[in-house]
Amino acid sequence: MSIIRILLYFTLILSSQILYSQQDWFQIPSPSNYPLSGIYFKNFNSGVVGGYKTTNGGQTWLVPNINNDNYSLSFPDSNTGYLIGHVYFYKTTNFGNDWLLLNRPNGLFFGTYFCNIYTGYVCGSKIIKTTNGGLNWTIQPIPLSQNYELYNIFFTDLNNGFAVGSTYTGPPDSSVIIKTTNGGISWNVQSFYSPVDRYLHSIYFITPNTGFLGGKQYIYKTTDAGSTWLYKSSMTSNIINSIYFPNNLTGFGVCNYGDIIKTTNAGDSWFKQNSLTSNDLLSVYFINNNYGYISGVGNKILKTTNGGGPPIGIRPMNNEMPKSFELYQNFPNPFNPTTKINYDLPKDAKVSIIFYDILGRQMLKLVNDEFQKAGKYSLTFNGQPFASGVYFYRLVSDKYVEVKKMLLIK
Repeated sequence: MSIIRILLYFTLILSSQILYSQQDWFQIPSPSNYPLSGIYFKNFNSGVVGGYKTTNGGQTWLVPNINNDNYSLSFPDSNTGYLIGHVYFYKTTNFGNDWLLLNRPNGLFFGTYFCNIYTGYVCGSKIIKTTNGGLNWTIQPIPLSQNYELYNIFFTDLNNGFAVGSTYTGPPDSSVIIKTTNGGISWNVQSFYSPVDRYLHSIYFITPNTGFLGGKQYIYKTTDAGSTWLYKSSMTSNIINSIYFPNNLTGFGVCNYGDIIKTTNAGDSWFKQNSLTSNDLLSVYFINNNYGYISGVGNKILKTTNGGGPPIGIRPMNNEMPKSFELYQNFPNPFNPTTKINYDLPKDAKVSIIFYDILGRQMLKLVNDEFQKAGKYSLTFNGQPFASGVYFYRLVSDKYVEVKKMLLIK
């Protein structure tokens, strides 16, 4: 039986019993043995990954006239692109057929973002700005000490932008978000709360107000242009290196140690996908909801043509057809940190399973009003991100509502 595609909002564990009807993420030939970061595709066949160009969907690659030190890529239009390395900076005006080495201020750099073909920013040990396509640069005044490194930068328009990073000499939780509302003339530190060390490495906005930060274990979401940030469980314990949304609802994140995460409800909940690798993944880009690429460490480029497939760790149990709705007690209970939750659907129906704390506050969603076929189902919940205590989970489907209590003991 094929795996039901549902939205899962807890850490999911890959079971050896799961069988996939098709290969969802698959590896394609890589043009380099070096880590590849930065992806842009203008159609299904033509794209650039880390400076290397393909015109046949990644089957063959044009080797560029660049140094292998590359870290971030920005294409403000379909032909003009900028490639930043720790030391080097390149520009193309013919979609990667040729790259021109540009001068820029000294410093160690990691991320770049161009608002148009003329105005762009590069971040790292400092932030620099150009308004003439990289011919000249100005250093931006940022309110940070010299021991900070900014890993990623994103602008929602010519005036409003964000950069994220952390100090390399201080404690792990010293990550920072800075924002400008005047095109880099001034920057201000944004405050936010995280239950764990932050390790901020990625940022992406889907509208001027709605954006996401990728850290370790959590994604942080804003709906008010960065005034407030709320943390969301990302379903990975690893650092999220890149985030990309092909539309306002569907988004992907790629992480260290091969983790791939996906959302279909604008980042309110995330689930993991099978990635076929344990190497660090550095960049992700999707042409539409289904067609995407991932690059990373260890000669890895991954591709999907079906949105990366289903979440891992949830499956129909057998071919038996239940006679009634049923939510079973999780087992084991008490548990630390994983437990199984089983439920029955006697007919095709929409399903929601919601997780609450002991005060009845909605914490997270396992299943978010998703349509499922009739059958018996089992999912694995990992309570690692949560404190010891009593929790409740509630199933709502058709006219059936059931609540069970679970006890997490660490």
